[in-house]
Amino acid sequence: MTDFLLKLFLLFFLVFPLDVQAANSCTATVSPSSVMTSTVTNFNFSITNTGSNNITTVVINRPSDNFAMENYGVPGWNINANNSFAELTGGSISPGATFNFSYYATSGSSEASSSNWSVQANDGSGLVNCAGSLGTAIAGQADRTAPEISNITISDITNISATISWTTDESSTSNIDYGTTEDHGSNQSDATMTTAHSLSLTGLSTNTTYYYMISSTDSGGNTTQIDQNSFTTASIASPGVTTTIQTVTHTVTKTETKTEIKTNTKIIEIRDTLPPVVSVTTDFEKPFEQPPEISGRSSDASRIATVEYSIDGGENWLPVDEIMSPGKTSTEFRFVPAIFDDGNYEIKVRAIDGAGNQGFSKSQTLIIDRLPPLIGASLFTLGPLILYPDKNGAIVTTVGVEQKVTLSAAGGPVTIDLFANNTMYSLVKSVETGLWSGRIKFNSPGNYEIKYTAVDGGGNVTKNNLVSVIVVDTGQVIDKKNKTPIKNAKVSLYQKDSQTGEWYSWDGAPFNQASPQLTNDKGIYSYFLPQGQYYFRVGATEYEEIFSQIFDITIPTPINTNFFLTKKTFPIQFGWEKIEVSINIPETSQEKNNLNSLSGKIVTDFISLRGKPAVVTFLNSWSPSSIDQITILDSIFKKEGKRINFEGVAVQEKSSKIEVFAKRGGYEIPFLSDPDGTLAQKFSAINLPTHVFLDRKGTVLKILSGVLTEEDLLSNF
Repeated sequence: MTDFLLKLFLLFFLVFPLDVQAANSCTATVSPSSVMTSTVTNFNFSITNTGSNNITTVVINRPSDNFAMENYGVPGWNINANNSFAELTGGSISPGATFNFSYYATSGSSEASSSNWSVQANDGSGLVNCAGSLGTAIAGQADRTAPEISNITISDITNISATISWTTDESSTSNIDYGTTEDHGSNQSDATMTTAHSLSLTGLSTNTTYYYMISSTDSGGNTTQIDQNSFTTASIASPGVTTTIQTVTHTVTKTETKTEIKTNTKIIEIRDTLPPVVSVTTDFEKPFEQPPEISGRSSDASRIATVEYSIDGGENWLPVDEIMSPGKTSTEFRFVPAIFDDGNYEIKVRAIDGAGNQGFSKSQTLIIDRLPPLIGASLFTLGPLILYPDKNGAIVTTVGVEQKVTLSAAGGPVTIDLFANNTMYSLVKSVETGLWSGRIKFNSPGNYEIKYTAVDGGGNVTKNNLVSVIVVDTGQVIDKKNKTPIKNAKVSLYQKDSQTGEWYSWDGAPFNQASPQLTNDKGIYSYFLPQGQYYFRVGATEYEEIFSQIFDITIPTPINTNFFLTKKTFPIQFGWEKIEVSINIPETSQEKNNLNSLSGKIVTDFISLRGKPAVVTFLNSWSPSSIDQITILDSIFKKEGKRINFEGVAVQEKSSKIEVFAKRGGYEIPFLSDPDGTLAQKFSAINLPTHVFLDRKGTVLKILSGVLTEEDLLSNF
C-alpha cells in the first residue's frame, strides 16, 4: 500500500508540474542628467537584467509633465507609446545582459529640479521598478541677450564737470569712454551691477566739447554700446542752464551764474499705450489650391516696428515677407504663408509699435485644397499587438474585441468616418502626430468590408474601401455528452520560453487579456495570441481535465477552438486526453484592387532603378512593422546593394522628416518621399509595408504586403 501511494504521489507531480516563477529584478540608468529648456534630447537608457528570467517587456514613464516623449521606434521591439510613456514588447533581455537604447523627449519651457524617470521591466511575473541613476533636471538657457539702454541724461553740467545717467533693463556695469576727440582717451567706469547708472566726469576744461560713448555689460558678458554723442561744458561767464529732455530731443536752456554753472535736468516721459490697428484685405471666402499672397494695412499713432502672422490662430508667429513703409505711422504689408499641406488654417496678423504695444487682426479661415482627401497607410492594433493582414490583405480579429485603427491622410480632411455593417465610427486627428485614430468592435462573426468617408475643408468628399476584416467567433468549453456549455471552466494557457526551453503560465496582462480565463454562462473564452509556442490545459469541477497538443503561432491570431470535457467517472484519473487546437479562420477572396493587374506590366515611376532587379517598399516612420522592415531592408542593402536596387517610399511623409528619421536610425537605404500618397494609391499600398518587385526593365514581377525576412525578399528575384 505504501509503494502504491508513493507511486501515486510521483505520478501526480509528473502530470501537474508546478509553475516556476523566478525572481524579477533589474537596474537602469539614463543620461544626460540635465537638459536645457525647450530642447529635443536623445536620452540614452541602459537596462540590466539582474533576475533569472528573460525580460520581455520594458515600460518607461517620463519624469514629470515638464517632458513630452516622442513616438520613436526601437529596432527589434514593438512600441506602444504616447507623450508620457513608452511600452516596449516583442524583444528579450536575457539574465545578466544589458540592453542599451535611445529615446527622444522634448523638455518644457520652464526650469525644473531633477526628477526620476520610471523604468519598469516584466519577465512574465509582473512589472518591477528598475533601480539606478534615473534623474533628469531642466536648466535655464544661457543668457545671450544684451541689456537695453534707455533714458540717457546729462545733468549737473559745470565748467569743470558733468554727470551722465542712464537705465538698463537688467543689472549691468557702467562705463563711459570720453575725450575732446572722437578717439576719446579717458574712461570712467563702475563694476557695480545695477539698473540705474550714473557716472560723474570731473577735471574737464571750460567751454569745451567732449565726445562720449556709453556701454553696459551684464553678468553673462553681453555688452550694449551706445553710438557716439557729445556735450559742451559751461563757460565761467555763462548763465545757469536748465535742460529739458524728452524721449529723443534734448533742449538746453542756459542761465548765468557767477563762478560755477550747473545744469538742472528734468526728464519728461511720454508713455504710448495705444496698440496699432491691423486689417487684412485678402478675401478668404473661396478655397485656394496654393497658399495665396495675403496683404493688409496697419497704422499707429507713433510708428510700426514690425508685422507678423500666424497660421494657427496665434499660437506661433512668423515675420511677414514685406513691410512697405517700416518705421512709419502707416504701412501696407504682404506675405505668402508657409503652408505645405491641404487643410484649414486660422490666419491672424499682429503689428507691434515702437513702445511694444500689439494690435491684432480678426482671425480668418484660409482653406488650402490642392487635392481631395487621400487615405494613406492604415494600422490595426489590439493593445501592443499589431494585426497584420493575411495573404489577401484581410485583417483577422474576433467577436467582442475592440481594436484601434490608425490612419495617415493627405488632402486636408476635416472629418474621417469608418463604416462597417451600417455602423459608423468617427476618427479623431492627433495634434501631435497628424494621424487619425479611433476604435472599432464587431459583435458577430463574418466577413466585413470597412469603408471610409473623408471630407476636406473645401467640401470635397472621398469614399472608398479601406480593408476587409474577418471576424471569427469565440471558443467554447462544452459538455461532450450533452453538448451544453460549461460555466466557470478554467482555460489555462502555457508558453515556452524560447531562451530557456521552460514552460510558464502565459502572462496576458501586457496584452490586456486575462490568463487563465473562466468561461461565462455560455461557456465562452477568448484568447488573441502573439507569436510563440503554446499549449492549453482545460478543466472544470466534476469534469476530466484535458490538454492540447503544443502549437505554434507565427503572427497574432485569435484562438477559437471548442474544448469538449467529459464528466469524471472515478475521482482519481491516471491519464488525460490530449486534443488538437484548431484555428478556424475562413479564407477571403483576392483583394479587389489593381495589385494583381499591375503584375507583368512596365511602370515608369521608378525609371532610375532600371538596369538591375529592384524592390520598392512602401512604408512609413510611425508604424512598428515598417520600422522592423526598414531594419531588414537596410541590412540587405548593405550586402546586396551592388546587385539589387532597393528604395523605400515614405507614404504621406515629407522628405525633411524622413531625412531626420534615416539619420537618427543610421539607415543607408535610399528613401523617396510620397507626401500626398498618390504613388502609394497607384500601387494600392494601404497595408504597410507593401513591396513591389521589379525586373531590370521595370516590369512588375509581383506585389506583396507584410514584413518580409531577408530570405523572403531575396527569394522573389
